[in-house]
Amino acid sequence: MTYATRPRMTISGVVGSEPGTGTAWFDHQWGNMGWFLANPGEGDLSGWDWAGINGIDGSDWIFLSFRNPKNGEILSRFAARFHEGEDVRTFTDFSMQPVRFWTSERTHIRYPIAQEIEVAEISARFILEPVTEDQEIPVLGPMRAIWEGAAVVTGSLGEEPF
Repeated sequence: MTYATRPRMTISGVVGSEPGTGTAWFDHQWGNMGWFLANPGEGDLSGWDWAGINGIDGSDWIFLSFRNPKNGEILSRFAARFHEGEDVRTFTDFSMQPVRFWTSERTHIRYPIAQEIEVAEISARFILEPVTEDQEIPVLGPMRAIWEGAAVVTGSLGEEPF
């Protein structure tokens, strides 16, 4: 699996008849499904939770947690903090806990839509709340759909508000 991200991509265009500009988070994964298999060779897909955060301090964060969808056991975790002019800092010891769920009326899938993320090593605590609950995206293949969308992040990084 290959992954590329541009967490602060400048965009411009026309909204209705008005010009618009802003920033967007762009990422893309490509490759085979092996990255998502809980038991390679057996075809069991892992569940995963992913969050991308743009900090007010100019930092950008990625959090990824793979879990066994049957029992919720965490299989692996990875987090990275990017900040211009600094080396990328990675973490594997963090918690990513759902604090609120939403169930789709279309697919009947139950999604963890609000998350609390803590990175004890750097005294970081982030609360992610979706701007709207229904951000389900239909996809082809065995997953049928994913939940992915915009959220508001609050919390702290050390002594500073985030």
